[in-house]
Amino acid sequence: MKHFTTILLTTLLLGCSGDGNQETTTKDNETPVVYSLSFPVSYLVERLAGDAVENTCILPAGEDPAVWKPTTEQIIAMQQADLLVSNGLNYEAWMKTTALPTSKVVDASKDVTP
Repeated sequence: MKHFTTILLTTLLLGCSGDGNQETTTKDNETPVVYSLSFPVSYLVERLAGDAVENTCILPAGEDPAVWKPTTEQIIAMQQADLLVSNGLNYEAWMKTTALPTSKVVDASKDVTP
């Protein structure tokens, strides 16, 4: 978990700061926009980043992330976000058929062996 925490925080800080050559949705002194793709991941982002980011869980209350699919408007919003945090391990099955910027996606289970 310590390794993951370090990676996530580094990604949040570096990925959202911009380098002048990459487009982000944040401007100087604005809070980076993060979309969490499930409730457990949203909880993790809130605990790690706190008020340093604007964290939104894209999954509606009561929905099952394994079968839920986002609307076109939600996909557009995610494409414009600074960072997307997914559970990974194919938990969000809809991600296989959705065009999201892979450079902005953090897979929370990347180093987990199923």
